[in-house]
Amino acid sequence: MSAPLAGSPSLADLGAYLLTHKDTILHNWWDACLRDTNLRAGLMLSPDEQWGRIPDLLATLAQRMEAQAALNLPNQLISELLSQTQAEPDGLAEEHGLHRWQKGYTLQELMGEIAHLHQCITHQEKDFWANYPLTEPALLLEAGQITARLIHELISGSVGQYHTLQKQMAADRASKLQQSLNGLNDLIRQRSNLLRMASHDLKGSFGIMSGAAYLLDQPDNSEQVRTQMLQMLQRNLSKVTGLLTQLMDLARLEAGHEVLYLEEFDAAQLLHRVAESVQTYAGERNLYLSLLGPEKLPVRSDSVKVQRIAQNLLLNALKYTATGGVTLSWGIENDAWWHFTVTDTGPGLGQALNTPHKPGRGEGLGLHIVKLLCSLLKGKMAVDSQAGVGTSFRIMLPTQYSPTDDINREVKS
Repeated sequence: MSAPLAGSPSLADLGAYLLTHKDTILHNWWDACLRDTNLRAGLMLSPDEQWGRIPDLLATLAQRMEAQAALNLPNQLISELLSQTQAEPDGLAEEHGLHRWQKGYTLQELMGEIAHLHQCITHQEKDFWANYPLTEPALLLEAGQITARLIHELISGSVGQYHTLQKQMAADRASKLQQSLNGLNDLIRQRSNLLRMASHDLKGSFGIMSGAAYLLDQPDNSEQVRTQMLQMLQRNLSKVTGLLTQLMDLARLEAGHEVLYLEEFDAAQLLHRVAESVQTYAGERNLYLSLLGPEKLPVRSDSVKVQRIAQNLLLNALKYTATGGVTLSWGIENDAWWHFTVTDTGPGLGQALNTPHKPGRGEGLGLHIVKLLCSLLKGKMAVDSQAGVGTSFRIMLPTQYSPTDDINREVKS
């Protein structure tokens, strides 16, 4: 039951009434939003999260009604409550809009809940009239106008915040899209350079093979010349076969056709076998090939892909090293990783691996395939290079894989 008022009620009385019944307005608003099937985002909010700064907004409404009436509130408690509200309506509205944005509200849901709030305040103003029949209709009209202006400010501030955040999001998306586009263009240029280098090497090898075949066909060649031409043919045929194999590997990796076949194996023995397979090449170039690591290194990984990485790195290191040699080392990094490293005494990398290829040592097909294989194995590749000193490629591979990574598991089951 509302307390009786002496004489005709004023706007200050109505403002005090709304503030006194603030909890009623808030709970009615909460219930109305819950019943609205179009407000799905608000279902996950607690009452306190739903109300947010709206209690301060109701206090601002009461302040405005008091100011409009140019009267002092008779109730000391209400005056104290009003004095606690320092925030400006624009700031409250922007905070409300930011909160709803962070909670995943759509603009339609934001407008819908504000409409419910307006209805709940209007309903409470009508309830004041029902409790105080002597209230002048003009006073209710004036109160409705004050309420509508404040709701309009709430809408403008909240929607303005949405507009600002949407522009920021659009700018962020545009920036990310541009970065992705730049990355894609870099990959296209890199791939073009790789294919250009491969084409150049293939053309050169076929030219040499064609010349050697022509000389072999000459009847007056000595046995020594014929032997040299046959060796030349063999060397270039091996080179062409290797290039074509690398191009096929690259195509499979880029198409996503490579999968993991995980198994238990001794990485130390595997790396020994890889080193033995390139020992002849190292000898031909008068380079040493030293091995450093524990005798046994049991791991779980894809042995074929680990072998391809090691072989590519060793061949690349031997190819670019003129004097000295190459060292292959391996071991356990920690509980989560094991590693192997290929270190050479070559001239060093002339440029970063992610820049387009220029004359000199850069990222050829072999190193590009190594990077793709490392990514497939969920590994890491670190490079340390000093001009005139040499280059070190460190491959770190996980000791554990999730069951979903192992295609063998599905095949065997």
